[in-house]
Amino acid sequence: MANVDWWFAYTEHTRQYLRGVGVPSARITVVNNAIDTAELSQAAVSLQDRELYALRTGLGIRSERVGVYCGGIYPGKRLDFLIEAGDRIRSDLGDFELVVVGDGPSASFIVDASVSRSWLHYVGARFGRDRVPYLQLGKLMMMPGPVGLVILDCFALGIPLFTTDLATHGPEIAYLQAGINGVMTANNTRAYADAVVAYFGDPDQQAALAGGCLESARRYTLEGMVDRFADGIMRCLAT
Repeated sequence: MANVDWWFAYTEHTRQYLRGVGVPSARITVVNNAIDTAELSQAAVSLQDRELYALRTGLGIRSERVGVYCGGIYPGKRLDFLIEAGDRIRSDLGDFELVVVGDGPSASFIVDASVSRSWLHYVGARFGRDRVPYLQLGKLMMMPGPVGLVILDCFALGIPLFTTDLATHGPEIAYLQAGINGVMTANNTRAYADAVVAYFGDPDQQAALAGGCLESARRYTLEGMVDRFADGIMRCLAT
């Protein structure tokens, strides 16, 4: 490491690791990896109430207590955990509903689960701005498995992400500030379900987390990442 002129850290967690192995802070730039979420934000702003109403009606959703999952449908995403937690939440909140957006080799698992669960709505894959109406149906993103760049989508749309304490999260999990822009629970379905139930019963928490997401969206941007990268290069050259 002594031969490296400059370090570009993916997130603040990376900076902390580098500092722990002796790299001076003066030679580290935290870029905060990001993607362009402007299209999602614009799509959310332009979404009409009648569009949401039509989608809600088409799916047969009558409740306001709606969770959303959007991502790959494969075993590593812990869909069995998601459904078990959903069963617990539905038992506690009789009007809870869950919309699952995505596709993958485990899609049949979700389809089979939905047969006996009227509250589970599987809509298949949606991409780009086409995802937005489905995501806006929900008051939270339920992703108990590994989290990556999806957290930036949540920020852009003001939808707090609920996940679990795992060692397999992507580096972007560093952006989650528990109780500010999302929630991380212990890694068991009871703790996860309890957190979701408490959230649906607390309008103040809902408003606070949604606001925290939108504030985070202004912090973690593609433009900001590019600026930090360029600044790090200039600082490196100046030394």
